[in-house]
This record gives sequence, C-alpha cells and structure tokens, in this order.
Amino acid sequence: MDKKILIVVNNLDFFLSHRNTLAQELIKNGFSVIVITDMVGTNYHDKNIKFIDFAIDRASINPLSFFLKVIKLRKYISIYPSDIFYFVSHKSNILGGLASFFQPNKVTIFSITGLGYAFINNNLVARILKLLILWIYSIFAKKANALFVFQNNDDRRLFLDHRVLNEKQATIIPGMGVDLKKFLFQQREIIDHNPVKVLFAGRLLIDKGIQEFITLASRLKNKNFEFHISGKLDLENPNAVSADDFAKCLNEPNIIYHGYTQFEEMFELYRATDIFLLPSYREGFPKAALEAAATGQPLLMSNVPGCRDCVVEGLNGFLFKKGSVEEMELCLEKLADLNNYQYFSKNSRQYVEENFSATYIANKYINLMQFS
Repeated sequence: MDKKILIVVNNLDFFLSHRNTLAQELIKNGFSVIVITDMVGTNYHDKNIKFIDFAIDRASINPLSFFLKVIKLRKYISIYPSDIFYFVSHKSNILGGLASFFQPNKVTIFSITGLGYAFINNNLVARILKLLILWIYSIFAKKANALFVFQNNDDRRLFLDHRVLNEKQATIIPGMGVDLKKFLFQQREIIDHNPVKVLFAGRLLIDKGIQEFITLASRLKNKNFEFHISGKLDLENPNAVSADDFAKCLNEPNIIYHGYTQFEEMFELYRATDIFLLPSYREGFPKAALEAAATGQPLLMSNVPGCRDCVVEGLNGFLFKKGSVEEMELCLEKLADLNNYQYFSKNSRQYVEENFSATYIANKYINLMQFS
C-alpha cells in the first residue's frame, strides 16, 4: 500500500492525545501521513509525519478570516496531494470540507467527535447554529466518496433523522481507543478512614457538568470524599464556567485543582485518584473516561449520548440522570463501598481491553480507509 492521508485537526495537543496513535498505526500499514494543525508555537517533530502549522482559531466567527483560512488550506491541499482527507471536529470539518470540495474523487472522512454547544442548548442562537451546521454537512455529504465517522449511535441517528446523509455514509467507531501499554492497570482498594478521591478531567464547561461536580463536593465536604479537578477554563467557549465562580469553589477544603494536566502526565493523575466522575450533558466518546477505566477506575457518568456507551450499569460503574446531584451522590456511595470497589475496578479494565484498545480502534479506521 502506498496511500497518502492528510489530517486536519484543531491543535497539536489534541492531535497528540487523540489521533497520534491512529497516525502511527497508519504509518505501520504503509500510509504517508501529513498533519495540518495549530502548532501553537511548538517545534514538535516526528520523522514519520509531515507537520504543517495552521492556526485554525476555532472560536473566531469573522467571515473574512474564515474565507482566508479556506483559501490557505486549499493551497496546502494542492501542495501536498493526498488520496484521503481526514478532518476532525466541526471547525476542521467545515474548513477542510470547503477547501477540498472541488476534489470530488478523493475519499473525505469527516470525524464527528461530539456535537457540542449548538446541540446541547436550546436558545435561539444555538438552534440557528445547529441548523446551519447540519445544512453545511448535508452539502458535504453530496460529495462523492464522503464518509462520516460517528463515535456513538445517538449522534449518527441525529444526522440520519435530519436527512443530512444516507446510511452508507455513516459509520460508528467508538472513540479513539486507549494505549493499554501507557495506561496500565493499577491494583486498587478503598482503605477505611482514607478519603475516596473522585476525579473530574475535562474542560471546565457548564455542559461538561463541572457545576454539578462542585455542588456534589460541597454536599459531601463533611464526609470521607476528596474531589480532584483537572482541566482548563475554555473562555472562548460560550458555555465556559465563570472564572470568578470557579475560583470561589476552590476555597472548599475537599476540592483540589490540578490545573491543566498534560497528556503525558494523565496516567499519574489516574493512579493517584479512585473514581472517575463525568456529569456531562453530551459527549462524542469521552477518552479520559476510558483512560481512567483502563487504570482500574470505576466510572460514574451521566446517562447521555457518549457517556452511556462507556458504562455497563453495575459492572464497571453507574449512570445517573443528567444534572441530578442526588443520584450522583447515591451512585458514588455505591462505588465507594469497601466490599464492591475492587469488583468495579477490575471490570473497568477488562471492559476497555475487550472493546476500546487503541490498536483495535485504529484497525477499524484502517479497514475503512483501505476499502474506501
């Protein structure tokens, strides 16, 4: 095989944490890989991958700036001809879809990693944005050889119900998998009198459930729980939690904020905590949850698209009603039970091994690309 694939992704950090394993597996299978991404001032180098610095600026809605970026990306696409285009997340999908639209015979893969703000909220701006996004994708779907990869069936069903695309164009590949050699299983136990350490890892957004996480911590400050938060304030996002409000919550004695944890350091954070809790309103497929599970953390997650795909109720964790702090508390106490914890812990690792290894997921992409 001697195929060239061009990947467009928002920024280098996201590529390294969510797509690098796939890129390496593609290289092993004979693909040449070009990555166009925002290098954010770094000089990262990989001898097997051609990197091109391209500032996507995902928060900007300036139409002139957007148009110029399409022109620039189209230039890169012509300079580096490829057999397959692979675009990741809404902004990259739209930029890449427009820049490559007049190359109809090239296989073009749009990765729907999560539907985000426009599909979670119901205000007027969100509703208009949702219709606009679906309309743009429906245009891209008319292109020959356009494929859409969804991470969960709820998102796929939404696109099909809105007649954005047809069944043959829609594939489900659950997330990007976990590097099981990096995220090793840790033998765990809950020791009486030691605080149970509960972890939230993700952007500090309202729709990630950070407010519910903080509320739960406040309710349980006189019990034997310690709440750990890893993530950054994404102030470009309209659903970002207030910086002032978040700063106030850090005065709670049972809340520990780790700031933004680099991908290379996440294993140590998982190893140092006991239970992964994500009260998100909607996800594509939460990679941090699978990484935590691979190390043996039981999962406690909202019963919403994306999250529910990670949990087998009563086996590796529990699901709770979106926004229900009361249900979160009840489920957390079940997971923290001294007699049950190791059962959930071992099942978490096994579930990831059987369904979500990085190699297994990468092979699904490779099969898709080989036969497209």
